[in-house]
This record gives sequence, C-alpha cells and structure tokens, in this order.
Amino acid sequence: MKEIKDYTEEVRRRYEVRSQTRRQHRLQTLTLCLPLVLCILAGALVLPPLLACTKDRATKTTEDHRFSQPDAVQNQTDQTGKTEDSLKSEGDAVDGIEPPADFSFAFVWDCYGISSYDSASGRLVKTSHATHPEDYLTTLNLTAEQREQVWLWLSALELETFPAEYDPYNLPDEKPTVFSKPNRNLVLTLRQNGKEITVACRGICLDGCGEGYDARARAFLQVCDQLTDLLTHTPEWESLPDYEFYYE
Repeated sequence: MKEIKDYTEEVRRRYEVRSQTRRQHRLQTLTLCLPLVLCILAGALVLPPLLACTKDRATKTTEDHRFSQPDAVQNQTDQTGKTEDSLKSEGDAVDGIEPPADFSFAFVWDCYGISSYDSASGRLVKTSHATHPEDYLTTLNLTAEQREQVWLWLSALELETFPAEYDPYNLPDEKPTVFSKPNRNLVLTLRQNGKEITVACRGICLDGCGEGYDARARAFLQVCDQLTDLLTHTPEWESLPDYEFYYE
C-alpha cells in the first residue's frame, strides 16, 4: 500500500510540475506576442482614418484643379477629343510661359464696316466704311500682359488644325442651315516661329444668330469675341469718332 501511495504522489507531483511548466510557456508566449498584437490593433484603428484623409485630400485637389479652370459654355467633346473646358482652360494665363519673340497676330471683323487690328504694326482701324477712313485709324500697342493673354487664347485654339476657310456655324460639306442677312466676316491670323496661319470665316451669320456646331467652333467664336472686347475697350478705340454708317 505504501508503494502505491508513493507512486500516486509521484504522479501527482509530476503532473503539477508539467502543468506549471505549460503555464509558464503560455505566459512567455503571450508576453512575446503582446507587442505584435498591440501593433496590429493600433494599425486597425489608425489606418482607416488615414486612408479616408488621403482620399479626401486627393478629391479636394482634383476639385480645386477643376474649379480653378474658367467657366465653359457647355462641357462637350469636339472632333479632336477636346472639351470646351479644356479648350478654354488652355487659354488661361500661365506664369513663366511667354510667347515667342516673333509672335504677332491680326484680326479682322465686321461691325458697320470692316474693323481690323495688326499687333505687328499696332494699326487699329475702327471702320473702313466711311467718307474719311483716315479719321477711324489709330495706333494701339498692347501691354506685355495683353499680348501674352492673346497668345494663350490663340495657342489653345490650335489654329493649324482648322481649315483655311471655315464656317463655325455649319458642318463642312453640308448645305448651310445657319445664316443671316447681313452677314459678317472673321479673319484670324497667327504669326510665330517663322510661320503664319490664317483662318477666314467669310459670309457667316451675325453674332447672336446661332451657336458653333461643336465645342471647337464655339471656342473659336469665343476667342473672336474676347479679341473684339479687348480691342474695343481701349482708350485708343474709344477716342475714335462714332460710326458714320449703320445697317439699315
């Protein structure tokens, strides 16, 4: 009996030793894993807000860039794949970008006779339809900022992609459906880098009688309107006499 009792005590003692050893091993494992668990938990708490903040910042940057561009009439895509937004935004002034040294432009438009301006000579004609046309002639020298703005407008249009004879109101190779009487002419010339490009719109409808047939046509008409507004709101233009003849 004593041997059986001693054997039982020995088994119990060994079991307790093994149990204590297992508890120590589990405690050591937990101690080693605890920093890793804390790092995982911290990442789970911090990462989602960080990602959301990054996404919000990216969205805000995109929106800021979008709304920093000028307003467009409509955001439609033209034949070249450009939208009115892109056509117009390319015409915004950009710091550090200057026109070529030989840049100049000429513009002819109708308003109670032929009006014209050539930046190369500074010659500004209010109208050629007068008893004394010389009374409607003056010299206008644009500022550096105005020249740069005009250059950016014309560069955005990419006049080299337009036909030499152009009707912004009617599709090419189709019977005209938009016209007016009287009509008007717009002739836009760009000179730079030793080259000259001219786009002439002859006998097209008057302003306000229609819209350009695509985004590029509307951008062309808009640049012509901007040039007219720029030239006719100068002291030089305003110092010239009123028109002698008007449409009847």
